[in-house]
Amino acid sequence: FGIDPWLFGLMASGLLLRVGAALWLDGRLETRGDEFAYLINAKEFFETGVLETGVLVRPPLYFVLIAGVHLIFDPFEFDTRVCVRILQCLASVATAVPVYLTAKRVGSVRIARLAVAFLMFDPTVIAFTHLIWPETFFLFIVAMIFHGVASIDQGSTKRVVWIGVLVGLALLLKPAFGLFTLVLAGQWLWRLGFRPALRLLVLVGGTAAVVISPWVIRNQIRYGPEILMVNQVPYNLWIGNDPGHPQNVAKSWLKMDDPVERSRMGMERGFAAIADDPGRFARNFAVRVLNLWGLEFHVVRHLMFQGYGRVAQGTSLLWFWFIQGCWAIAFVTAVIGARTASRDPTLGLLLVYAVIFTAVVSTMVATTRFRIPFAFPLVIASAVGVDRLLAGRLRRAEIVAAIASFGWLLLSFSRPVFQAIVSGEYHQVSSAVRATWRFFRY
Repeated sequence: FGIDPWLFGLMASGLLLRVGAALWLDGRLETRGDEFAYLINAKEFFETGVLETGVLVRPPLYFVLIAGVHLIFDPFEFDTRVCVRILQCLASVATAVPVYLTAKRVGSVRIARLAVAFLMFDPTVIAFTHLIWPETFFLFIVAMIFHGVASIDQGSTKRVVWIGVLVGLALLLKPAFGLFTLVLAGQWLWRLGFRPALRLLVLVGGTAAVVISPWVIRNQIRYGPEILMVNQVPYNLWIGNDPGHPQNVAKSWLKMDDPVERSRMGMERGFAAIADDPGRFARNFAVRVLNLWGLEFHVVRHLMFQGYGRVAQGTSLLWFWFIQGCWAIAFVTAVIGARTASRDPTLGLLLVYAVIFTAVVSTMVATTRFRIPFAFPLVIASAVGVDRLLAGRLRRAEIVAAIASFGWLLLSFSRPVFQAIVSGEYHQVSSAVRATWRFFRY
């Protein structure tokens, strides 16, 4: 992509910001929720060679990555959490390269620089680099996939196979990525014809199948066909739709020792809850869509549960409004630029993927954590939107889209959890309400 001093300057600034925040937060960050499972089970895997993922059958790659950190850095007595966070800072900054290349292809060098700036200074993307969750590595891998598939039909067999490896790794981090592969296969058949599409499907699909096969075979031997890669979907479906207290659902899940029984029960209870009250499901579905594409909340939730230590109410509200403001700017400009950006086949495909993904996850629990992989098309669309604003060439459809995006954001204020945060009420709310936030039922 040539030597662009702006790109390297933005990446250097992003790295300094991330590493500086990681070092500043060191000693303040508290381990919360799933972070315990990742750290504890990865440590056990390093020590025993046997991988268990806790009460849920989770994808294995993040555990393997953390175990690798133990292998490399334990002899030097470095803190595992700090090492993981530094590596995530590097992965987050490296994501700028496929973003830059795609944005430059879609528009211009200026749009590419703007897209990288959006990525490097997004407070939510930065915050995820300091949380022991797989989203940062996942974003890095899928960004390379999204960039690579744009010209995959013109690439060598070796390059196509490498994309298949990346697809397999993405599935081992987040099996929900399988939805994108189905959409991509449909695009190949429609755009390239049967034979060229079949070649790509065999090469990419076959390579990805080889990469994920050890985990799939392990699960088939241990659990049978009921659990292919994970059993989180049944849990999310159940806890997201059961009308009872979420802690009761979690306790019922834990009482069952067999993961297969958990999976069967989760699916049965989840679908039964939907069938018993379709109206309530429809209302919850709408709120989940807002949660996914409304104002940012997941990082603020971590702040509320003292994941950053004890923070004064005034300070937490300042951070809250800062995150909301940054997300509002990114979202509105992305909506303005979406029409132009989506003319690119890959970004247009990602728009379709986003719609399908939103519909699927909104049947269960939906959190802004799930939005992280869509940072790739979002920052590019935001850059296109800013470019059009600076040029003063907004079309009528783009003006309407901007107005609609403001309406969408304002609608997000209707969520009870949002009102509780703004009013500072969350410092006094009951444990029952806190539980709904802890289990993503907001």
